[in-house]
Amino acid sequence: MSTAVLASTSDSTLDYAAQQVEARHSVPELPLESRAKRITFLSIAVLLSAAYLFVVLVYWTPSHQGVDQNGYLVGGKGFAETLSMEQAPKKIADANAFDPHQFIANMWVSASNNSQHFYPKYPLGLPLLYAICLWVGGEGTSGSGVAMVHLVSPVAMSLTVFGVFVLARQFTGSFPAILAMLVFATSPIVGWCVNNPNSHATTVFCCVWGMVSVLHWWRRGGWFWALAGGFLVGYAATIRYTEGAMLLPLVFAAIINLRWRTWRGWIEASLILIGWAIPIAILLTYNWFEMGTLTGYDATNESTGFAWAFFYNNWETILRQLSLNGLFLIFPIAIAGLIAMFWWNWRAAVLLWLWVGPCLTIYTFYYWAPDGLGYLRFVLTVLPPLLVGGFWVIAHLRDLLPDEPAHVPAYLLILVLTFGGISAGVIGHFALRLDLQALSVAIKGQSVATDDPNAEPRPIIQTVQSYLKPDPSMFASENAKPVFYSSVLMLSAWGAAVAASTLFKRAIVPTLAAGVIAFLSIAVQADNSFKALEKESYDRNLQLVSYQFVNKYVPDGAVLICKDEGLLHHIQFERDLIVYTGNTFDKGWVNGRPDTPTDDPVLMDPIRGKQLKDALKDFDQNALNEQARALVRDANSRNRRVFVIEAVPNLPELLKAFKEKKEGVVPDFVKRYVVRPKDDSIKGTRVAYWNIPQVVKDAQPRRQGGRKDARPNFRVVTWQLWEIKAS
Repeated sequence: MSTAVLASTSDSTLDYAAQQVEARHSVPELPLESRAKRITFLSIAVLLSAAYLFVVLVYWTPSHQGVDQNGYLVGGKGFAETLSMEQAPKKIADANAFDPHQFIANMWVSASNNSQHFYPKYPLGLPLLYAICLWVGGEGTSGSGVAMVHLVSPVAMSLTVFGVFVLARQFTGSFPAILAMLVFATSPIVGWCVNNPNSHATTVFCCVWGMVSVLHWWRRGGWFWALAGGFLVGYAATIRYTEGAMLLPLVFAAIINLRWRTWRGWIEASLILIGWAIPIAILLTYNWFEMGTLTGYDATNESTGFAWAFFYNNWETILRQLSLNGLFLIFPIAIAGLIAMFWWNWRAAVLLWLWVGPCLTIYTFYYWAPDGLGYLRFVLTVLPPLLVGGFWVIAHLRDLLPDEPAHVPAYLLILVLTFGGISAGVIGHFALRLDLQALSVAIKGQSVATDDPNAEPRPIIQTVQSYLKPDPSMFASENAKPVFYSSVLMLSAWGAAVAASTLFKRAIVPTLAAGVIAFLSIAVQADNSFKALEKESYDRNLQLVSYQFVNKYVPDGAVLICKDEGLLHHIQFERDLIVYTGNTFDKGWVNGRPDTPTDDPVLMDPIRGKQLKDALKDFDQNALNEQARALVRDANSRNRRVFVIEAVPNLPELLKAFKEKKEGVVPDFVKRYVVRPKDDSIKGTRVAYWNIPQVVKDAQPRRQGGRKDARPNFRVVTWQLWEIKAS
């Protein structure tokens, strides 16, 4: 054996021995790797994380029209200005009188100690981060604070991608950890959240790096790592309340070490729980003194929105979404790995299951569970431990194989692989013609004809047979095509791995299997993720056009009226304006507001609907019209300009209006309060208009060139900005 080989072997042995000395109390053993290998893969992980950030920033736009995002963004802006997220709308003419007409987004709730004060139902953790960005970068269009706020999510997610590598490497080794971070980075739900200023990117960041700190403390001790791990996991619960369940793995880590430690160990274990309790105590104290409740969800009863009835409808949805849009191909392997881990290191298995299990359980019993990424985002924080389980079991495949390769004739290998490929094709052709909902419908025994859960149940066999009837197309669902091709490739890959194990030593099997499975998962997920990134970027850039016109023509302190609440969600955060939708001046809209208290979980605060009706129910339409005109007069008398922004439904209507009137289509709000008043005391002037092309796909195929062909259509939406003045 050469000197170089001896030196390499010696270094590896010494490193491994040192790691075993450092390892404490049955903590998962670090994989046997040389220092050079660990540093090399660490460098690769850093570069990949930086590349990931660069790619997602290509699709980044510093804006968002979402209602959830409004709660976090406007709450952060309020906290930056007053150290409170409170909104207390007051009339322009009377700073002491409540104004029921001002816009408050739907995710804000009335405080129990003052129903005329409103707070986002979300906790303070993320708005506090946004407030820090505004303190550092400055508010408004002149500062960089708005851009910094919108950079929080992509930066946090990129650091989480790197954190997944650090976490997984402690269980699987460096190469599988690289694959785990790539699978996580390309997950469609990660792509959906990465440029989104909601709570999920920062939450998963805190959970991953908090657990990395806890594992580091478990191995080496140290009060800093104990406190940091507890604090980060606790801070995750100040961003999303349900992450409070992450206390369970912290308690387990602390207890499992108490038996072996000295009094110093007791102190360090206590620091984990103290670190977790610090942000939680601050949050609950703030909520109690500001809103009069411990959480913002108390007003909507969502804290009680968990029941067995919801579990029955949700279990299949969450499992299917995790398999398709969470960890494609990896999810079932991950569950198998986390179960098998009990035979390797039960403490590590319990720690990971306490991370995964409570979160999945909570949201399987949750009342709000639409089928899609909007629901799957709730369980984003369990993807990292699932990836650990999945790549851990792949890395240990060698333990299931004999030490020496078997001698198998080449013709037999060819026969096995050929048979496997043909079998995969046959299975894919028949079984994967099922619609994506087939399994759910079959298990629940629903009627195929109506797909109605209240219809007369049918036997499972009869239900499945109806799905297997001949179909004129190869696939009953377009979504089955990628599943079909992936299944063929996956079965072929497994066949190749088995063949390799018979020809080579067993050490190559986990590397080959991990690489092939990860490649398939990454390829499918990346395609879906880029589609999500492109769509999100497209929608936000369309909104950005309107924001730019508002920023150009509407000064700070002005009144802005806009029926498009999506547009107001971001403008309310970025600009210092008094905003209205104008809907509250419409008697029909006011009468349609729900005002009945309920004990059921709901998305919107029912107290707000009742409060609005109570404030406006005694006014007829003429009285509401006069209130709108008074708003214009009061604003102008105090040197506040009044603007109305509204969209014209379609281009032909705009062209017709241009032909009849040179000033274009008058918005409904302007028409009501400018054209109708006979005294002509209020006048409107169009300040600007702009066209936004939108791609709209036909709902039904249309005939073009003698055949049915569904093609994307372009629709031009024209926006107008009017200024209203009282003479």
